Amino acid sequence: MKTLRLRFTGEACAACMSQVENELKQAPGVEDAAISVMTGMIKISLSEPEREAEVRELCRKLIEKYEPSAQLV
Repeated sequence: MKTLRLRFTGEACAACMSQVENELKQAPGVEDAAISVMTGMIKISLSEPEREAEVRELCRKLIEKYEPSAQLV
């Protein structure tokens, strides 16, 4: 299993980022996901490491959808 640690910047509300987290948890190849609005960190555990690029792109799109004032760094 591989763990991705991503950072985001900008204003982000807990409710919006919770939606991002929940959708990430449902994505193929994702074992678990956790987002900390306080630290601006996203931790994603991959059950299928070969999907890393796909999951990164999904994360970017979900943030854009639910919290457009935030962005991955």
